Amino acid sequence: MSTLPPEVIARLRPHVINLNQGRLSSGGTYATSDADIQEIFRTHLPAWLETAASPSVVFWAHGGLVDESEGLGSAADQIPFWLDNGVYPIFFVWESGLFDTLGQLLGRHEDVRALSRDFWDLTIDPLVEATARALGGPKVWSAMKTSAEYASRDDGGATRTAVLLKELCDSRRDLELHAVGHSAGAIFHRYFLARAQTVEVPPFRSLSLLAPAITIETFKDGLISLIGAYIESLTMYTMHREFELDDVCSAGGVDFYHKSLLYLINRALEPQPETPILGLEDSVNADAGLSELFRPGSAEPAKIVWSVTPGESSSTSHGGFDNDPDTMNSLVRAIRGVAQPSSPYVAATRAVSTDRRPPLLVAGSASARPAKRALCIGIDAYPAPNSLGGCVADAHEWAEVLRQRGFEVATLVDQQATRQQMLDGIRRLVAATGPGDIGVLQYSGHGTQVPDADGDETTDHLDEAIVPIDFGDGAFIIDDDLRAVFSAVPAGGNLTCFMDCCYSESNTRMLRVERPRVETGAASVRYLSRSADRDRSHRQYRRTHRSRVTARPATGAVPMTNVSFSACRDFQVALESDGHGHFTTAATRLLRDPDASAWTNVEFLQHILGTIETGQTPTLEPAGDSRRLLTAYEPAGLL
Repeated sequence: MSTLPPEVIARLRPHVINLNQGRLSSGGTYATSDADIQEIFRTHLPAWLETAASPSVVFWAHGGLVDESEGLGSAADQIPFWLDNGVYPIFFVWESGLFDTLGQLLGRHEDVRALSRDFWDLTIDPLVEATARALGGPKVWSAMKTSAEYASRDDGGATRTAVLLKELCDSRRDLELHAVGHSAGAIFHRYFLARAQTVEVPPFRSLSLLAPAITIETFKDGLISLIGAYIESLTMYTMHREFELDDVCSAGGVDFYHKSLLYLINRALEPQPETPILGLEDSVNADAGLSELFRPGSAEPAKIVWSVTPGESSSTSHGGFDNDPDTMNSLVRAIRGVAQPSSPYVAATRAVSTDRRPPLLVAGSASARPAKRALCIGIDAYPAPNSLGGCVADAHEWAEVLRQRGFEVATLVDQQATRQQMLDGIRRLVAATGPGDIGVLQYSGHGTQVPDADGDETTDHLDEAIVPIDFGDGAFIIDDDLRAVFSAVPAGGNLTCFMDCCYSESNTRMLRVERPRVETGAASVRYLSRSADRDRSHRQYRRTHRSRVTARPATGAVPMTNVSFSACRDFQVALESDGHGHFTTAATRLLRDPDASAWTNVEFLQHILGTIETGQTPTLEPAGDSRRLLTAYEPAGLL
């Protein structure tokens, strides 16, 4: 349920498309359904067009490091300005909050904030860059970029938007289309505009990029070919080098980096240090093609507006362009083709407070109370002859035990546990598990093996998989899928998995472990046998539903970002009897022990091994993990 006041929802509904991991958001502060998007393009926007003299629509994508509340607040502030100037705004808002995650990883420099600029430039900032990289900053940034890309996949919210926009444009040939992307919004539009062209939306009159955080490589790969063709003109607003170097990155009231975010991306968040970023003056000047594209007086349909240029752009901070009167008025002049806006922009105070949730807390601080959330999944009602008898009971048993330990628990059982619902639930759990928080994923159901699609299974050429209720069309969740989702767990976040299914040892693995397989015969096993038809269905499904997986080094090793307890080795089967899985029975009984809070992960495994009476052998990854069981982690290496 939304925490926004009804009057704010009413103001946002005709103009906001809220996304989570690229799909329409069904939760968070503000939800968007397919019916809501249809209402925008079939009711609200057509009604406005009836009164518009020369109709223009602008599609705004905010920066991906802005959290949902800030994105919604910015949209609420801007809507009257655009409407008063004869432009209908549509805002893509995504639920990321990733800047908060970076801030909590890096924002512990309160005792040195008064130090000189030289001290920051020469000492602290390089340390912050190194720390950001060591603590997984590139993964955080990569997850944000992936979220932007996913929005324009076949099942993404931006794709649905493009389809409905095409439908409207077919009946309104006079509609002018414009796009604005702020910071990582440039990455969002790289995919959205390409998708719009694919579904035959008419060309866009303009694209404006504000302090674009897109790499030059990605810009050239997906946007530059559209300029002057599908996109009539491009304008980039960004700061001169001196202002970039004088900017500050802050989170939670703490200044943790004394340069602009673009420098942090350039030096620490992209996979390769010093990756050229479109919004950095140094990167543009070093690229001959871009220098020519943006050359003053060039015949190319592109230009740069450097800030500070009075009357054009006066922002002196990376995040300030969308609240800078000169920039906003310049955008309206270009879109409307007028000398001055009829209603000039007035800098907003962001008075619309949309976030009533408590802030994330870093483990180890004096007032830290880690958030504890769990998702419990159990499936019995598989189509005959594959039904099981104890998995739903397992999920409820885990939910009860975890609630007793202070967890907020969500469950998915039987028909609720489709592949999409399971992945969405796991993504929400990961997104909510910030530094100092504790998340638990529990699954009871069938496990199986399917043909490896990407060549990472070098021994047996099989992926381990868990089996959703709708597996009949090949919709398995393979280890690669889980690896892709778990890669977004930040340093200091504890995500612990309890997998009660066959071949579960490696179905959440982040470190490749190859072992020979043996045949194990048993009754009442949680294993879905392979078949030629099932393998074909899986291959066909993966052709159109590929996961974006973090590339592994040549050795096959990938760092663990989660802890996983499994019911059995990856060549064994998991058993159930008396209404529960044997692993679940042992593990939940032990978790009720008051002494369990003092155990490490490896000690908990040893207790399970000493309790379970069947031939299956529960495992732990990483093996020998000595961190405390279900306890908040302190990110290592912070000042």
